[in-house]
Amino acid sequence: GTEAVGAFWAAPEDIVRRCGLNVRALMFPQRMNLLELSRAGNVSEALALARARPVVPVLPQLEKTDDAIHAHIPEAAGFGGSNFIFSRREPEPQKA
Repeated sequence: GTEAVGAFWAAPEDIVRRCGLNVRALMFPQRMNLLELSRAGNVSEALALARARPVVPVLPQLEKTDDAIHAHIPEAAGFGGSNFIFSRREPEPQKA
């Protein structure tokens, strides 16, 4: 594979929903941007929202827990929080 391993057309909220159901894999930055786009009803609204937001550089700080990897980002980035699930960790198989 490469950066893109598949393509399809869908509304941003549908893509986020599919990924939440583990139907598709979605990288963290794309997921966060699609969540932002899903707040807009059309292109004009999306552009207005983008113009109103400050540009905040985001370099997630990752934290591993037993069940997930969390991404900590600046609250000022405007994604509605500062602690997000980056990826879920699969439980380790029990050894007999």
